[in-house]
Amino acid sequence: MKKALLLLFLFFASLKPILAQVDSVYYGNSTAPKKQKEKEKPSYNLKEKLSFGGNFMVWFGTTTYVYLSPVVNCALNKRFNVGLGLIYNYYGYNSGPTKFSYSIYGLHSYALAFLTTNVFGKVEFNHLLQPNVYSYNYNDKVWVSYVYLGGGFRQPLGDHASFYTSIMYNINQNAQSIFYANPMIQVGILAGF
Repeated sequence: MKKALLLLFLFFASLKPILAQVDSVYYGNSTAPKKQKEKEKPSYNLKEKLSFGGNFMVWFGTTTYVYLSPVVNCALNKRFNVGLGLIYNYYGYNSGPTKFSYSIYGLHSYALAFLTTNVFGKVEFNHLLQPNVYSYNYNDKVWVSYVYLGGGFRQPLGDHASFYTSIMYNINQNAQSIFYANPMIQVGILAGF
C-alpha cells in the first residue's frame, strides 16, 4: 500500500511540469515581456500647460458678501505650478440706520510644489486695494500685501479638471490687515481644455 501511494505521488509530481501553463500562451514567447520605461517628453504646448478656475463665495442678508477670484494656472512640470489671478471682494452691511459697503480689488499669485501626486505645499502673495483701517471713510483705500504659506490636497475630476483644497496661514499680518482668520481654508476648481 505504501509503495502504491509513493508511486501515485511520484506520478502526479512528474505531471505538474507537464500540465503547467507557460507564458507563451499569453505573450507569444516563453518569458513575460519586460516593461520598458518610456521617457516622458516635456510638452512645449502652452494650451496643455494652462488651466483656468478660481474661487467664489456669496451670501446675502443683513450682511452681503461677494468674493470672486478667477485664476490662470500654468503647470511648469509635473511637480511645480504657478498661477496668477484677480480678486474682487464686496462687503455690505444694512441694519437699521447703519448702512455701509466697500469693495476690495487686487491681484494674487501663487506657486504650488507637489510633494506627492496629490499633496502640495503652497505659497501665495496677494496685493489688495482695500479700505484704510485708520480712516472712518470707507472710500479711503490703501494697498496692502498678504503672504500666505500652507499646503493642501488635489482631487482629480477626470482628465482635465481638479478640485483643490488647502489650509493657508497669513505670515505677515500687519496693522492694515483686515483678514485676520488664521488659518484660512481655500477651496477651488481648476480645469484645462
